[in-house]
Amino acid sequence: MWKAVILAAAWVRVAQTALPLPTYIKPCARSNPDFNACALRSARDSFPYAVKGDPSFRLLPLDPMQVEQVKVEVGGAGGLTVLMKNVHISGITDTKIEMTNFNFETRHIHHEATTPRLEVIGQYEVCGRVLQLPLSGSGNFNVTLVDTHLTYDVDYNLELIDGRRHLVPRNPETAVSPSRMHVKQIGLFKGNEMLDERTNEFLEENWKELLKELVPIMNTVFRDILFRFHTRFDSMVPFDVAFPEHLP
Repeated sequence: MWKAVILAAAWVRVAQTALPLPTYIKPCARSNPDFNACALRSARDSFPYAVKGDPSFRLLPLDPMQVEQVKVEVGGAGGLTVLMKNVHISGITDTKIEMTNFNFETRHIHHEATTPRLEVIGQYEVCGRVLQLPLSGSGNFNVTLVDTHLTYDVDYNLELIDGRRHLVPRNPETAVSPSRMHVKQIGLFKGNEMLDERTNEFLEENWKELLKELVPIMNTVFRDILFRFHTRFDSMVPFDVAFPEHLP
C-alpha cells in the first residue's frame, strides 16, 4: 500500500475567453476516416513547439519539467517514506510520439511515446527500507531512465463553458516503462563517501528490483503533470475548434 502527494507548478481552470488553436497545431476533422493518422502527424509536428510552453495558454515548458515536491509513503507505519523536492525532469524534448488514438464514441484518448533518455534530479529525504536496505537521511539524487516507453490514457466529458463545448478530461492513467535505470544518491550518510558509494553500487546492481518500487511514483508524477497540461489547454480551446466535425 502506498500513496503519493505531489505539488507541481499549477494551472488553475478559470472562466475566460475561448482561444483558437495555436498556429503550430494543424486541426483534423472528426469526420475524417483517417482521423487518428492525421492526429498523429499533427502531434508530431506540434510537439517541438508545445514542449517549450506557450504563454498564451499559460502552459509552462515541459523540458525541463519541474515538480516542487513529491511525498511518497509505502507500506504504512514502519514502511518507507520519501520526500523529493525541487525535482527537475529533462530529456522530454527528444520524445517521439508513437501513437495517438481518439475514440469519440467512448470518449477516450490514448497516447504512446518513447524517450531515449530522461534525467530526474533533485533533493530527497528518506526514512525506511529500500530493497531491505535500511535508509535514513537526506541529500541529492539523480535518476536516469533509458529508452522509456510512456502511455497516457484519459476519459473525457463534454461540458458547456460560456456557451461552447469544452473537453473536460477525467480518470487519467499513465504507465512509465524504461528499459534501464541508473540511480545515484549523494549525502545519505552525511559525508561518508564510502557508504554512499557502496549504497550506489547496491542500487545499481539491483536496479530492476528498485524500478518495481519506483514505477508507481513515476506513474503518478507524469500522470499529474500531463493531466494538468491537458486540462489547461482544453479549458481554453473549445472542443469543436480543436476537433472540428469538418474542415473548410
